[in-house]
Amino acid sequence: MVAYVFGGNSVNNALFANEYRKLVSPKKATITIPAGLSSTGTVVRLVRNTGDLTTTINLPAAVTGGSYTVDLEQAVAAIKGGNASGPFLDEGYGLIVYPIVTPTCNAANEEIVKIKYAMAGNFNYNGVDYLDAPETELAEISTIHYTGQNGLVTTITQPIAAVPSNKARWIVQLTDILGYRQLENLWLGQSAAGTTAGTNIVSIQQVTDITGNTTTGAPLVNVNGVFQLGSFPAGANRYYLVSADYDGCAPVALNLFRGFDCAGYPSTVDAASCGKTLGILTYTPAYSALQTQIIAQNAGSYRPALCENLPYEVEVNNAGIGNASNLSIRIPLPSSGGLSYVPGSLQITPKFVGGVPSYAPLADTQVAISASEIVITIPAANVDYLQTGQRYRIKLQLTTQGCNFKSGQRISFRGLGFDDCEGIVVSATSASSNRVTINGSPSTMPNLKITLSSATVNLTTSGTDLTAKYNFTLKNTDDGSGNSYPATTAYFFNIKLPAGWAFTDPTVLVPSSKATYVGLDPVKGYIFQLASDLLINQEINIIDASLVYANASSLACNYTSLPIYESAYTTFTPVSVCPGTPCNIDELTVENETTVLNAPAPGAPSGNASQTFCSSANPTLADIVLTNQGVLVWYSSAASTTALPVSTPLVNGQTY
Repeated sequence: MVAYVFGGNSVNNALFANEYRKLVSPKKATITIPAGLSSTGTVVRLVRNTGDLTTTINLPAAVTGGSYTVDLEQAVAAIKGGNASGPFLDEGYGLIVYPIVTPTCNAANEEIVKIKYAMAGNFNYNGVDYLDAPETELAEISTIHYTGQNGLVTTITQPIAAVPSNKARWIVQLTDILGYRQLENLWLGQSAAGTTAGTNIVSIQQVTDITGNTTTGAPLVNVNGVFQLGSFPAGANRYYLVSADYDGCAPVALNLFRGFDCAGYPSTVDAASCGKTLGILTYTPAYSALQTQIIAQNAGSYRPALCENLPYEVEVNNAGIGNASNLSIRIPLPSSGGLSYVPGSLQITPKFVGGVPSYAPLADTQVAISASEIVITIPAANVDYLQTGQRYRIKLQLTTQGCNFKSGQRISFRGLGFDDCEGIVVSATSASSNRVTINGSPSTMPNLKITLSSATVNLTTSGTDLTAKYNFTLKNTDDGSGNSYPATTAYFFNIKLPAGWAFTDPTVLVPSSKATYVGLDPVKGYIFQLASDLLINQEINIIDASLVYANASSLACNYTSLPIYESAYTTFTPVSVCPGTPCNIDELTVENETTVLNAPAPGAPSGNASQTFCSSANPTLADIVLTNQGVLVWYSSAASTTALPVSTPLVNGQTY
């Protein structure tokens, strides 16, 4: 029995079991190519006992989504030689047709190629005997071509904050889940469609895992935005760190494309014939949020001597998602003075996340001291920026100096930075120390509280003066521990108003039976001394006291608000290690500097735009009739910066 193979189907010669000549003559093969494949020709293989022979038939043009016919008579004649008309397959021969195909951009993982053969001669097919049959078409057979086209699976992580903050980063995982085809000339890039304007991939780097912390090899070669990955082995699993620039602080979208082509890389992403969206990478720029805390300090019960050094360890942490750079720590100084930095005491750690690294000295040149604050600038060489969860620490010493330091006050530390996205300084919530109570302070003290403090500018009056109303309540309270100490006549309270503001008559603010006005101090402001003991739950009230800013026309137009400082205290002689003659200092029982004197923006004046006056009356600017809020200032033109006095004579036809 002789078997003939036609594209995988066996056909038995059941008619002539002992015949070895002139059995079957192959005529043609009709091959149907799906849209997912492109065929450039066919290989015809003649199978025989003494060795196979092949020939390749090239098509004049590639066929995609269509059919073409292969002349098998010509093919067998080309292989075997001889007459091209009616060559027969003899005993032990077979004929196999291999279409030459490559996947197109539309290829699925599996594509079906169909082949229909036409034969003549003597053979049996599907149970039917054919004897000297003319050309006969056999049933169409199908073969599956596994392209591996969609076996590349992509996983995109959440965006990773990067530095500087105008960069976004993602980890892209590429996995070939089919594992039977190596992808040649694999590339990544971005498509303009679906990508936020101003967003551009600047680098793609292979990394070892999903964290992206360890790189491997050099960054991918970038030619006109086409990042070349090279050959991607069958079954491979790799990670790539994609970094992109973006403009502004709006949400970012980046359409990540990929492609592969045996012929090579495309000239650009847009020119790629086989580009495909892997996914839309998104990123919402986030802001930093610095937090400051005191890690180590003297216990609240400790009583240092005056001029003794005070050690502090302070940590600044970025609890936000964005990055903070240009870092600093600010320490406000009391307006009364008496607090300073100890030279040579500053130390700093590198930035860290887990365990605290070792400290290193930081030069005193990084410490700037003004009348209002100590500013410690953190060099970029020590801490260049803080990403989310990162922190750094400093150690330093402060010291109390002289008679101006107020015992019982707290020292605050505020970490600051610069948010690259917003371009504004990011100010953390300040951290306040334990009270610095100097040795020698009174052992028993009342628990005084400022329970009311407010001040609001009155814009309903006109003229050259601004006025405001001020309210204040000082109360002796029970601190919850049974404290019943009175505030005796040895106690004072003070109110320091913003520069330029004054009480119209401070002597009548408080009933004389409660407190007496002592005087106006350049540092403490208005000072009052208790005239009688203030017992538990008793109060001293200042109600709707009149404040005035004389000749407010000199104020800047952007004047809005300024703080008011209030405190209550007594005096004592401290234990001191200061050089010189001992002196008394204040012991604070309460202070407040959160009250703000608000000066809201006034509404525009209203009145007739054109007004008429009698020249014999010698009218001036003061005669112009307007309804207004606050203080009016007159100018000769909108561009002028020189104010006119209200006594300026009016000029006929002039606009003011």
